[in-house]
Amino acid sequence: MAERDSNSWSVMIAGYAQNGGPHEALALFREMQISDVDIHGFTLASIVGVCGELGALDLGKWAHSYIDRKGVEIDVVLGNSLVDMYAKCGLLDEAHTSFQRMDEKDVFVWSTMIGGYAIHGYGEKALQVFADMISANVRPTCVTFTSMLYACSHSGLIDEGCRCFDSMRSEYGIEPQIEHYGCMIDLFCQAGCINEAHDFISSMSIEPNVVLWRTLLSACKASGHAKLGACISRKLLELNPKSGLELA
Repeated sequence: MAERDSNSWSVMIAGYAQNGGPHEALALFREMQISDVDIHGFTLASIVGVCGELGALDLGKWAHSYIDRKGVEIDVVLGNSLVDMYAKCGLLDEAHTSFQRMDEKDVFVWSTMIGGYAIHGYGEKALQVFADMISANVRPTCVTFTSMLYACSHSGLIDEGCRCFDSMRSEYGIEPQIEHYGCMIDLFCQAGCINEAHDFISSMSIEPNVVLWRTLLSACKASGHAKLGACISRKLLELNPKSGLELA
């Protein structure tokens, strides 16, 4: 192209950022800066997202400083990128501050904040954000519940996890998917509730996959449930006859 405006650069950067080319996106962004082209919110959202993916906190902080210095409007897309970047880099206070400063929050922003607390083991805080989300009349999605159940699993919140799972269908009409069942199996297994995990997997409304059965088998081995473990091993052999050597 003989001429490239900010939109041209932004589209190319976003293309790399969204298709597995984070380093290429950053390299192109540096070229954009050298070219002295105006940088707008769409570009910054892509760059901040890449910083979160790569853990490039210094560049992410620079981008945030640039946003504040230039008075760039923080819409839901850019705000979500900031929250996600800080959360992935482990700076949950900064993530929550960015979250709180947003004038408008859609379900993706709420889910991102919940997910940030979840991956770092702050189950109670994830639950509080979820409660605030419901109070704000924002309807949760499948992704929201995946983050919520993950938070409960990694914080040992069995009762809360069970209530959350049950509410998916009963309150929000969301049919649980395999990832939601996986979080519940992990929740029971991490808490040492092996029999409950087996009852749960046996009553699933969809066919449990090999990964779920393997999770339960590992928990059986770790907790000494030899008899149940042998039954699950036979089940795995039925599902995947080639797994015999791995189960030995």
